[in-house]
Amino acid sequence: MDRMQPRIVGFGLMAVLGVLGLTATPASASLLRPGAGRAYPDIAGDINGKVTYSYDPATQTGIFHVTNTPYLVAGGSSSSLEYLVAPNADTGIRSQEIKLLLDRNGQLLASDQNLYELYGTIVANGYTYSGLLLKGVPTAFGAQDLGGVGVTGADLFDVTVDITGGALADHFGSEAYIRIAPELASTFQGRFDEDFSAAKATSNTRTYNAPIPFPIPEPSALALIALGLSGTALSHHRRRRSR
Repeated sequence: MDRMQPRIVGFGLMAVLGVLGLTATPASASLLRPGAGRAYPDIAGDINGKVTYSYDPATQTGIFHVTNTPYLVAGGSSSSLEYLVAPNADTGIRSQEIKLLLDRNGQLLASDQNLYELYGTIVANGYTYSGLLLKGVPTAFGAQDLGGVGVTGADLFDVTVDITGGALADHFGSEAYIRIAPELASTFQGRFDEDFSAAKATSNTRTYNAPIPFPIPEPSALALIALGLSGTALSHHRRRRSR
């Protein structure tokens, strides 16, 4: 009889763990970059921003959707490198949209529904970027339920995007990082098996591997650089001929 007790206790513990596993709350996704620092270019979005998440129990998936209005792009830490994002002249559109398909644990799923697009017009150093400014495919998603730690009604979400096009694509390179911080009325409780929403969704869209600085030098500066390069090449050519 004594030999049977460890087996019974072990079986009972396994059963309890099994029940707990069946009833456990789905794990919340953590932030992709908890300590994300500043990087440039950095596009700030805010006006009328909102976050919605609609969960479908039948498929155990949900649609995470963010819309807001980009209003400023910073090319560096100086205020002289800040430029307004205006609506496009032909369509009047100035918008940023993120749409993701997530599973019940907040993990990004491969889907044609996943998208990232940013529209507007930016005039910087005599150059105009207009229309579709950035377009890409989301590759990862993270979240943090601030609860009572942060500002009441605020939470954090972040997304990485493979850049596939747009007028600013050369300044962002292959990947963009987006931090979304709704400031009001968040109903997110760290779960992705239920609906939630939030208001005043601010965001920062930036890159950590910009191949070309933003903004590019002014036309006059470009002309001076080109002239300097031409002079260097000519001098080198003359030296070779004099040998």
